[in-house]
Amino acid sequence: MGEVRVKDRQDVTIYRDEFAYASHPTVAKLHSGDYLVAFNESLVRQPFIHPPSDPRYVNLVSRSRDGGFTWETPRVAPGYEWTGVECPGITQISSGEVLLNQWQFKWYPLEAGRKLAARTSDPEEILVFDPARRQWRPFAEDVDWERSPFPWARGDSGCFVSVSRDDGATWDTTVKVDISPHRRGYSPRPPTELEDGTLLLSLGGHDAYRVIYVVRSTDRGKSWGRQVAVAASSPEFSFCEPSILALTDGKVIVVWRENSQGRLCQSDSYDGGRTWTAIRRTEMWGYPCHLVRLTDGRILCIYGYRRPPYGIRACLSVDQGETWDHAHELIIRDDMKNSNLGYPTAIEEDDGAIFAAYYGENAEGVTYVMGSHFRLPD
Repeated sequence: MGEVRVKDRQDVTIYRDEFAYASHPTVAKLHSGDYLVAFNESLVRQPFIHPPSDPRYVNLVSRSRDGGFTWETPRVAPGYEWTGVECPGITQISSGEVLLNQWQFKWYPLEAGRKLAARTSDPEEILVFDPARRQWRPFAEDVDWERSPFPWARGDSGCFVSVSRDDGATWDTTVKVDISPHRRGYSPRPPTELEDGTLLLSLGGHDAYRVIYVVRSTDRGKSWGRQVAVAASSPEFSFCEPSILALTDGKVIVVWRENSQGRLCQSDSYDGGRTWTAIRRTEMWGYPCHLVRLTDGRILCIYGYRRPPYGIRACLSVDQGETWDHAHELIIRDDMKNSNLGYPTAIEEDDGAIFAAYYGENAEGVTYVMGSHFRLPD
């Protein structure tokens, strides 16, 4: 296996606050030329707590008007009532609307959650954190409440898409995505647009890590439905955080994080997302990923690399995602300090360079959102 370094890398800071924990970005390039990055922010906690376990997370959006070199003070999106959320996805569709997708949990003080879970009429499923298994699960016995390391319990609110008609300055509407019959649905990556304007959003049932599916919108994100399974339950796999990309002639690919072995998995559709091929493991080790279609027809799959040497990597496909050139894996960064990093997303710039946004933790323990401009090797 060979490794190829990208060229002309120039790193920038998108957002950093030593008193905040900022992470998990998604970048979008607007028709106007502005760049938007949506990401998480919460309190600094020791040890750090990622979004699924912390009710103080909000999603912020920052804007660059100079091609990603300087960034404005971020704004909460869609508003300050949106707390306790998962990582966001953001994109602009052909009609000009900017879409922001996010999953929101319900949060309760631990004692209030215990009371709700104990109701004899219309009980609500309340999850409590199990420190032994390091996961959220419905409480099984009263001692679960005493074992919780957090003073809060968790429920489900839903998956939501917010729509902006002024390039992400304000958010006009927010709709709840119909994910039934699935209970939960989350992805840190945005929807993709088919040639006829249909939108497909790929989601993972991130409670059991056993399902990847897509939902469809034919009205520019105002409503969502027609759920189709991409990858169904299997004891062999534990998967989440899919990235979806529409190609040409009805082909769509989804690549997602796989937790048991760490290698990205993929499924393809040749009929606009209505049916999907069997799961296949790729040779790409890392997570999660983002898929980018380049103007020369190649596809870039960029992902975090959470083992030494820590950093950001990518692979290219020249055949519409049928194969990936892992023999020439691209090294974007291999100089990061620890495994608290990643969630990279990328856009192609006007001059053919690539801009990637991601997060990492520096030597002082500050976690922040950063980016890199670079060029692909010849």
